Amino acid sequence: MPLGRRRTDEPGAEDRAAALQRFADLPPERRGWFVQVLFGMGLLGLSSPVELAVPVIRVLAGRRGVQTGPALGSLLTFLAVRAYLAAVLRRLGSEASTDEDADSDHWSDPLVSVLVVSGVAVLPAVGAVLPATVVLHERSPLWGLGLWPVVRLLAATRLAVDASRLPRPPSTDDADPGPAASPAGPVPGER
Repeated sequence: MPLGRRRTDEPGAEDRAAALQRFADLPPERRGWFVQVLFGMGLLGLSSPVELAVPVIRVLAGRRGVQTGPALGSLLTFLAVRAYLAAVLRRLGSEASTDEDADSDHWSDPLVSVLVVSGVAVLPAVGAVLPATVVLHERSPLWGLGLWPVVRLLAATRLAVDASRLPRPPSTDDADPGPAASPAGPVPGER
């Protein structure tokens, strides 16, 4: 096969198409939750290097104390992005639009989007240099590595709570089975 030609029969293309179709078939609130999961976990993944590097840098610099700033910054960023996405999805999902909404182009939306997304790198980094976020001044900075899984656990818990509040789809198990589900043969005591 010459270089530069793309294969049209890529393995997994059917799987991707089926996954996209399943996503399109989801109710809007489930699609919104899935988008929040993807963005939230992606943003926490982007802030992880800062959170994991700060304790190591503090050890190499010979400083004592546990720096909580990067973990708090990551958690605040996650919560802000989650709230922002919920507001955006709610606005996109609302079918009632007034003339005022159509006339105002919401000039602040791109600015708010940039601020929220840039907070992923900025808040943990700013938290890393703030001396007020250092606690347990006598401990090794490596204790700060324990904050990394705590932030992820809190984020996963928040997403699980949101998932538990989603409306449940109607179950086929709740339907009346009717006479076809009765046991085969005569029921004892009946003729």
